[in-house]
Amino acid sequence: MTLSVALESMPTDRAAVELERVGVSIPREGQVLQPVRDVSIKVARGETLCIIGESGSGKSLTLRALIGLLPQGATMSGTIRLAGRDITKLSADERRRIRGARIGMIFQEPATALDPVYTVGRQITETIMAHEISSLERASARALELLELVSIPNAARRFHSFPHELSGGMRQRAMISIALACQPDILLADEPTTALDATVQMQILLLLRKLQQLMGMSVIFVTHDIAVAAESADHVAVMYAGMIVEMGSAEEVLLTPKHPYTRALLESRATAARRGQPIPVIPGAPPNPGDFPNGCGFHPRCRFAEDICKTSEPKFQGIDRHRRVRCWMAGTAPLETLS
Repeated sequence: MTLSVALESMPTDRAAVELERVGVSIPREGQVLQPVRDVSIKVARGETLCIIGESGSGKSLTLRALIGLLPQGATMSGTIRLAGRDITKLSADERRRIRGARIGMIFQEPATALDPVYTVGRQITETIMAHEISSLERASARALELLELVSIPNAARRFHSFPHELSGGMRQRAMISIALACQPDILLADEPTTALDATVQMQILLLLRKLQQLMGMSVIFVTHDIAVAAESADHVAVMYAGMIVEMGSAEEVLLTPKHPYTRALLESRATAARRGQPIPVIPGAPPNPGDFPNGCGFHPRCRFAEDICKTSEPKFQGIDRHRRVRCWMAGTAPLETLS
């Protein structure tokens, strides 16, 4: 089985994808919510960026803004560049042609993302025919090839199966096949392992890494699981209250966090319980998009907060060559390295 891979489809001298000051606004009950605010990220070709944070921090909505699948009534501000091209200025039809062909997406829950009334093979085939191959016979052969590529057992039989006939792990593999059907330059993965048990989760992570290396893709991976980020990422962006509060290499962010929220996330891992200690918790709850606090969005829950944190929003600024942090305290009171 062979799969032709267009590794030279993107220039090598620029970022694969770049978001510059992206925001999302949603009108609701007489007010305008801004669940995503001032998000700027850059992902090089072949790299993996993991976006981590609690539920409701804006991670999934950032991916949907990138791919152009925002909720009805929502609007986006800022700029998104794909291999240097500003895709926010394209028409709806032009964005649709990019979606699936240049940008693939693995959705959070395959049981609901897959259409229950069509076979898995037909759904992959239709994706291919929408962008690349007009022949049903050739597109079906390519779809079967993709099912084999993602290691679905007895792929020829599963090609004719409906989603409900597959296990959770196989449904996720089918979703990956659809996302990779047109060999995209960018793969967006929205919590792709959340509904899977630990063994299948690791299989999916290893599969994605193998496919990324084979196809030369860039990957943006959304997760709330820090272990997944540590296993998968070259770089990590931490989101809170719709904004990125810390970003840097995975090693830097996960071993020497400079934002109190990043540190609190790392401290709340269950590893403490295995040492016989209580698991530290972050007091309170993330704010709702319609009720973000003044100043730093995290200050009501932060044990390091000072008066300035409550009144002035910190800028997202570099503290060294590769690390950026949105925190007034990051430069004046460095957080201790986690052991």
